[in-house]
Amino acid sequence: MEPSKEAPLGGRGGKGRHLRLRPVSGGNLTLPPHGRGGGGLVSGFGGAPEGLPSIWSDAVLVEDVLGFEEKAEALASLLSSPETQTPLSVWIFSPSGGGKTTFLRLLSEALSSRPGMHVLWFDVTYQGGLGALALGLARSIISALRGIAPSEEALSRLDALCSSLLGRGPEAQGGPEWREIRRGLGEVLGRALKGGKLCVLLDDVHLTSAEGLSQLLLAITEWLALPGLVFVVAADPEVLFKVMEERERRVAGNLPGVAIERRARAVLDKLVQLSISLPGLGREEALRLWGRLAPGVDPKLVVVAASRPGASIRGLKQLANHFHFLMELARRRGAKLEPEVLLKFLVIKGFWEDVWRVVSTYLAERPSPLLSLQRLALGEA
Repeated sequence: MEPSKEAPLGGRGGKGRHLRLRPVSGGNLTLPPHGRGGGGLVSGFGGAPEGLPSIWSDAVLVEDVLGFEEKAEALASLLSSPETQTPLSVWIFSPSGGGKTTFLRLLSEALSSRPGMHVLWFDVTYQGGLGALALGLARSIISALRGIAPSEEALSRLDALCSSLLGRGPEAQGGPEWREIRRGLGEVLGRALKGGKLCVLLDDVHLTSAEGLSQLLLAITEWLALPGLVFVVAADPEVLFKVMEERERRVAGNLPGVAIERRARAVLDKLVQLSISLPGLGREEALRLWGRLAPGVDPKLVVVAASRPGASIRGLKQLANHFHFLMELARRRGAKLEPEVLLKFLVIKGFWEDVWRVVSTYLAERPSPLLSLQRLALGEA
């Protein structure tokens, strides 16, 4: 949706002004003036209240608006228990924008306050090149161990071995240097951790390529033989599984689709000892979040927006940003724009885009619903 360039400035009966908005999909929607107190914008809606951003970035929210803290504390308690066996792999599943990074941040804070627990963040989106993910993970673990046990001389030798593998691609994994790194890390982990645990938090692993993911999964599989290591991996399950299927197709491309799917699931099952699916936006969570994003607007509309398939923190941030932008545009034009009316329009627009996306991407094997309706209207059905 974009503001119409020819938006009229005359309102009803020639009095007041209104903002005309044009949906991207075509057509015009005129939002009538429902200003309060005789004109102008409602106080506080021309921009964000003091202390809040006017436009929200994709940065992690400081507040736990989705109520993940209890789950993060429970997981931290179990991971830090002396009875918990290692090595261990825990996977956090949630759609894009669903709060995975927020959960990892809460978990990191909970783990850091417990004795014997050490936390290492590893962001796969900052790594590049074939084999770089696995090497980057190894070097990050070595760097973390240096901070835990700075007197460990073996770490310098292991780091040098990692450096010697840079640029050699994925074939370096499985070679003698790689096996030496794996053996050396196992020995150092036992001495450095002294019964504690090193928790490696990996965010957004689904964003890497099929080749990169293959090397990363191979590295995690190898590190899962080393006591003291705990991997907590966050991913969008749908995207991750598609990448894993692509990986399996390259390995065994002549197999039927069902067999490829089974192979991908088998790889994931072997890697995961505990999986946690983060809940989506519920009514209370949506209200808490919107209270931060755009305080003062009728929350009932936000609950409707949160009921869209795949609704997420990121999606509500984008809705709030669009809302703030159009309110500011209306303020500059001197338009009287009721915030609830604008929000209602944005929510309806979002639902229409969902419907259009489903219709326009309908599977080719079946007739398009629009084509069927067209044939019926023309008497061809």
